Parts: sequence; structure tokens; C-alpha cells
Amino acid sequence: CVMSYVHHIALPPLERRLRSYARTIASVESVLGPCLVRLRQERVAWQMEAKQDKKDGEKKERVIWIWNVRDHEVGRLAQEGYFEEAAAFQSESDTMTIYLISDVPNKELAGQWPCGVNVKVHSVSDHGQLVSGHVPMPDIVFMFHFDIGSPQQLYQLAQNVLWSVHEHRPIMVLTVRCEAEAKKLKEVFGIIGSQPAWPYTDSPAPVKEACVRNLWSGMAANPDAEYDDNGWVAAVFGSSASREKLEYLTHSAEVFHHELWRYLDLCKQRMNWTEQLVQIVGAKDGMLAMMGNPKEGDEFTRSHLAFIQLILEKPELSMADLISAGMLAVVSPEEVAEAAAQAAAEAAEQEEALAFEEAREEEYRVAHGMVMIRAKPSTTSARVGMHSQGTVVLGTPVKVDGEKWLRIRHTRPGQSISEEAWMLMDGTPLGLGTLLERVAPPPTEGSVAAKPQRNPVVFWGILD
Repeated sequence: CVMSYVHHIALPPLERRLRSYARTIASVESVLGPCLVRLRQERVAWQMEAKQDKKDGEKKERVIWIWNVRDHEVGRLAQEGYFEEAAAFQSESDTMTIYLISDVPNKELAGQWPCGVNVKVHSVSDHGQLVSGHVPMPDIVFMFHFDIGSPQQLYQLAQNVLWSVHEHRPIMVLTVRCEAEAKKLKEVFGIIGSQPAWPYTDSPAPVKEACVRNLWSGMAANPDAEYDDNGWVAAVFGSSASREKLEYLTHSAEVFHHELWRYLDLCKQRMNWTEQLVQIVGAKDGMLAMMGNPKEGDEFTRSHLAFIQLILEKPELSMADLISAGMLAVVSPEEVAEAAAQAAAEAAEQEEALAFEEAREEEYRVAHGMVMIRAKPSTTSARVGMHSQGTVVLGTPVKVDGEKWLRIRHTRPGQSISEEAWMLMDGTPLGLGTLLERVAPPPTEGSVAAKPQRNPVVFWGILD
């Protein structure tokens, strides 16, 4: 597998992009193998599928559907033999059959079908064949370059999720081109309750997210690539939502779209804990501590939702349900932004105040043409002198009523005793700009300026 990836990343960009479809199928089918075996055993146990004949041994017959074959070159790639690589990680005794499915006949499905030698690829533009049993039931359904903005594709996804709940198959695999689309896809999974299908353990690195980076993408998972064909891949199966809720959502496209956009609007808002919810969780020994001891007004997250579902024994419970019950407080995006800006301003003010408290006497240079010396730290205080541009003065910066002043020792003309005096450091509110600039201390003895470092370029173990 490692050498296959080395070969993949070494290909020219265009060839790598064309091969990413079949190679994504091969890698995903290999990773999902344990999950596919378990699902088959469960279907046999529930008499949803005939038991495999003993003479076939451990032979696997993998059926894969690819939906929405219309807007990319999948059909042409199949005709040119690219999909032979889809079975790259299968044993010689296993078989794989792929069905390209489109809602209407189109140029993607032109040519002679089926095609392929080791991997037979068929085309289907009549959906009646899917429900009549002419096309074998799939183990995996792929939706390459899933369009998160397409109501039709979103509705198809919801229908397939309901199908997987009823029939205990298939696993849905979707790819998208950028991280922003992957995040939106995660939001869509939220409304239909889709669960990650990736097998995972507690060690060494659990894969618990539905959407992950695809090593076999057009850019071979280049971390600097913001846009990448098949760059992010999600595998989901089943739903945490009740069958009744899924049937309601998929009853009609209109109902689904209404609920979907309502949910996505909800995702843009912030949910806060209420006192009522804190008390409910606090009644369960130890649960509040496990959730980080949240209090009223703290942000409510999806990890918190999982605990609430467990406490109330309602796995289908959603944030919308908690809002309707008055257990969550909704904060609008504008209120969130305003609160964040206020918090940032307060933090900056505290940091600046702390810096002035720790300030010590240093040299400052007059940056303006002429800066007045005042008896008190106020622009209305009596003037006791002035310094011209370029003059270096010694003083301690102090913040007084939000204004920055330099406290100095000043001797008035005709006097021999110096007294405390003040110079305004920042004249921006008066339209004067910076009045005093800190003089950088000379380098300490023995210090050497750091040389600029080259950014090392690592490519397959070669350090340049």
C-alpha cells in the first residue's frame, strides 16, 4: 500500500487526477472490509440475505454503485480501463462489479457496456432497473464530487441513508473538493444522523470523524492544496435518528429541503447552557464533571449532545428538540460576533495595562515636530516646557485615563531642582499620530543577529 502511494504521488498531476477515482474505490473498499463483512453476517442472521455457499469459501463478490455519473469523466475512464485498479487490494479469488448510475442517458454513458476485464463496469440510466432487481444490491454507493449545494443530491443522500436503515446496506461514500465543503457535509450528516463507517480503535490513532483526507486524491493529499479532486472522503452508514424521523424527512423533497435549511440556519447560531439543563445533568452522579462542569451561559457543543442523549436515553434527540423544550438558549451570529469582539477588546486592554504596570524607565525619541511637557498627565494641564523632534528623553510609560503618558524628570529654566513632568506619547486622538518612539536598546555584548533560515523541503526522505 505504501509503494502504491509512492507511485501515485509520483504521477503527473493530470494522470494522478484521472486515476484518483478507481484508487479511491480500492483504498476505501479495503479499509471498510471488516465493516462490510460484519454487515453481511448481520443480514444473513436476520434472513435478509442468503447464506454464502461453503464451496465459495471466503470469496467476496463486491458490488459498487456510483451515483450521478453526469458531470465528470467517470464513464470515459471506465471505457479506457482505468477502473481495473479499483480491485487493486482484493485477492485473486474476489470479484468486483461497478454500476455507473445516471438519472438520464448522457454522453458519459456512451459506448459499449459492460466494459472491463477484471472489473466489469455497467451503465444504468433507467432507475426502474434498480428497484426491479435487475441490478444487484450494492455494498457501497459512491457519490464522487458531491455537490453540497444541489437539493437533488442532498435528497438522494437522505433516501440512501433511510435505505441503509431498512436493508442494512449500503455504506455511503462521498468525496468533496475542499475542506469548507467537508465541514458543510458534516452539518448535513447532523440532520440525518449519519454515523461514521470507518473502523476505529482506541490506539494508536482513532478515526472517528466521518470525513477524512484522501491520500489517493488528485493532489495526493498535499497539505498545501486548498482545492483537490476527491480530496476529502466521507464514509457513513445508518443513522442515529429514528426510522420515523427519516421517513418523515424523505417523505417528499419539499419537506426534506425545509428541514435541511432550517437545521443549517440553526448551525450558524450558538447554543448556550441553561440553568434547567445544568440541573438535569447535575442530578446524575458524575455526569456534570465528565462534561467539564459547564454552567449557565457556557457554549453547548455536539459532544455535550451525545452525553444528553445518553442521560435521557434518547439517541435521536437533536439540538432543535432541546431548544423547543427550553433547555438551550439560542444566541444569534451577530450576538456571538459582538461578544467575541468585546472579549478581544477587554483582553487587549488588560494586556496593555499589564505591560504599562511592568514598564521601567527607558529612552524615548521625540517623533513629532514639537511635544509639550505638562505639569500633570492631561492635555489641559499647564505647559512647563517642550522638546523638539529627535530629542531623546528618559522616562517611564504610564497609562492615565486611557491615555499613554511618559513620566519624566524636568528642570524648568532658571531652576536647579528637577520635578516630575509628563509628555503625551500618542497623539492619534488629536490627529498628530505617534509623538514618542521607544529607542531600541543596543545589542548586548556577544549577541549575534540570527541568520535567516532556509525552509527545508522534504520530498520522500530527501532533505534539501
